[in-house]
Amino acid sequence: MLEPINWKLRSNRLYGIRGARPSLTLCTGLKFPLLRIEASFKQSDLIPRAGTIQQVINGVRSEKRIIPFENRYHVYPVDLVPYSLFWSPIASLPSGYLQVWEYAGDLSQSILNQFIAYSNGDSMPLFHAPQATSATVAATASVTTVASSTTAVELLPENADRKHFGVFNLSTSVLYLALGEVASASNFTAILEANDYYEPPCAYTGIVSGVWIAANGSAKLTEFI
Repeated sequence: MLEPINWKLRSNRLYGIRGARPSLTLCTGLKFPLLRIEASFKQSDLIPRAGTIQQVINGVRSEKRIIPFENRYHVYPVDLVPYSLFWSPIASLPSGYLQVWEYAGDLSQSILNQFIAYSNGDSMPLFHAPQATSATVAATASVTTVASSTTAVELLPENADRKHFGVFNLSTSVLYLALGEVASASNFTAILEANDYYEPPCAYTGIVSGVWIAANGSAKLTEFI
């Protein structure tokens, strides 16, 4: 049972209708694993997320987690404390607030495991770091460039010999990336903003497609064989 009195507000970031949306350290001195992140931004079909957040320990940032336009729980490892959170809002973030609440009470492992399952499922990390196994060891790599487009394009064709791949968005526009044939704003695997990088969580050998909100720049594809 979670006691409401143990939820402590650690950050309350307000955004007006106009103004800069800089990336910043959202809060410091966090010591407990369970966080509740609340967002009041108005959602739009073209803006499916508010930004990303990363745990920072001793200056080292963890993988990014998507922050949607709704309240979510997050569980972070606390082997080394204290830790902080680094917040990267989208450039077109509407007005609203972002709050970080930390649960400062005792938690049994069984209760924490329920939140871990919820966090891993609903707060999907944007980036993945696959373990080095025989399935991901590659002898060669090829780099290709695909120009951005506002209609879905094939980024990589199906390739049964592919061990792994990575995508870097060299456009100032948002890239909707799909592990499949027709990427769109409603059919995507990941959303990449300018200079975002994506790797799949498994050895995927099928078609990879993408579509941008605006056509400028390109995507760099690195395919490992």
